[in-house]
Amino acid sequence: MSFSDLLYPDNPKRREKVVRLQEELYSLMSNNFRATNRLINTLNKHLNINFPNINIKKKGTVQENCNILINCMRRIQNEIEKIDEKLKEKLEPESYKKLHDLNLPHAEKKGLLHLISPIIGTIGTISGLVLITLIVKGVILTGMVAAIGTLATCGIAAIVLSVLFLGVDLITSAIVGAQERRRLENEISEYEKALDTFRPASQKYQDDIFYVIIRLENI
Repeated sequence: MSFSDLLYPDNPKRREKVVRLQEELYSLMSNNFRATNRLINTLNKHLNINFPNINIKKKGTVQENCNILINCMRRIQNEIEKIDEKLKEKLEPESYKKLHDLNLPHAEKKGLLHLISPIIGTIGTISGLVLITLIVKGVILTGMVAAIGTLATCGIAAIVLSVLFLGVDLITSAIVGAQERRRLENEISEYEKALDTFRPASQKYQDDIFYVIIRLENI
């Protein structure tokens, strides 16, 4: 144990807590990238779109990785909104209303496909119709875009994700004693505030995408 740790015996626990919070943030971010790529692959399959997968930047800042996710989600939203606007313009109001009825029987949705194919030829399955509805209604993406936007502007936004792999010892060597205590307390507070919003939003986002994929598999 270092001399400063003898004077401030709670600092080692604070360091460990900072590392745990960093690791949790990285894990959530990584899982969000993975979930987004699963959504992209599903969209590409059922809507014949060609969205590229995204990759986390381990040496990028929290903000940079947030921007990658946000930009990807907005591209998806914009593309689906274009498709939806075209359908709204070309379909009869009653048919368009049915299109977004998630409880509509499959037999009726199949009937809608015959109306939609001449308008948007890339939509050839009921799964494609369901995907459009889920995104337009904000079942997926909307809440996560807001949560990531908050994280991108918080106190830890400028931290590089690769800091997570430096470990406790390097954090220890940077600052000592009372200065370290204040620094660690501040970091813990910033991480906890960020995770209070980002954690539930990430879990819901990942669950929503899993729900969508399972739902489509059962169609």
